[in-house]
Amino acid sequence: GLVELWADDVLRVRGSALFALAHGCEAGRPDSVRTEVVDTLRDLLVCTDSTARFCAAFAAQWLGSDIASLGPLLASQASVETDSGVRFTLAGALAAIGPRDAAVASCLEALLDDADERVRAFAAGGQGLTTSPPATFVARLRRSMADPEESAHVRTSAASSVAKYTTSEHAASTLTGLLKLRELFATSYSGESLLDAVGRVAAHAPTSAPGTSAREALQSAVDDADESTRLIAASGLVRIAAATRDAELCTQAIDELRTVLPRILVAAEQQQPWPWLEVARWAVPAMEALVALTAWPEMGVEADELRPVFTALKRYRFASTRTWAEDQLSRLR
Repeated sequence: GLVELWADDVLRVRGSALFALAHGCEAGRPDSVRTEVVDTLRDLLVCTDSTARFCAAFAAQWLGSDIASLGPLLASQASVETDSGVRFTLAGALAAIGPRDAAVASCLEALLDDADERVRAFAAGGQGLTTSPPATFVARLRRSMADPEESAHVRTSAASSVAKYTTSEHAASTLTGLLKLRELFATSYSGESLLDAVGRVAAHAPTSAPGTSAREALQSAVDDADESTRLIAASGLVRIAAATRDAELCTQAIDELRTVLPRILVAAEQQQPWPWLEVARWAVPAMEALVALTAWPEMGVEADELRPVFTALKRYRFASTRTWAEDQLSRLR
């Protein structure tokens, strides 16, 4: 039925059909989105009906890296889109694809100056996975992260992205900025994402002065009353332990992560997205930390313990989650 509606004369009907298709993720595996879907997306993204454009942009956001080839078109449309709701949704689609393409990276960088805070936050916190985004894009993210006039939402979104892109070269200075941000926003809704960012970057500069401060912050948070905060803090400590081969520190933190592994697997195996979304904020850093430990045999974390989670998530409806799962599988020994 949905396929027949793609040819409807009414643009909004075609857009609604595309919206429903993407929401149900009938498109399936990466790189297998049907030609009709891509063609319909291409047409509706530039049509005259703003509602149909919104539907197309929303569908692109759900399909994410499955339609990375449309990145330049999404970027082109975002640069001229006048409807703020459509532009916001286009920013989400571009963020889901990630700054792997020069046109997409350039557009995301430009959207960091958008008048709409929601657009800036989406542009700053791209879900797309890439190990080598353009240096200019990362530099612009750092400016957003440090901008005292910027909103907490945008600054913490930028911080999360910067943490993923930081290498040892800039780790100490980045960590100093992250620790300052955490002091400002530790009790806000952004506190957990900042704690995760601190743990990620601290593993690149564990013996530096800010690295020591980060470790102290994580050790304090691992005793927090909130389970999510404890798990994110434990994940950060495990990252630091893996980087320094500190067996004592790792032993203190690893039990917390092992305890929740069965719950993570149950959530990953569900056909509906919400069980995974409910745990992802702490499950993602926990699983990444455990993957790092598979390269440290003395800690006793076996790849076969973790593989079922990522195998289950390869069937997940969000393209960004499937891409992440495949990336983690490739890291397992």
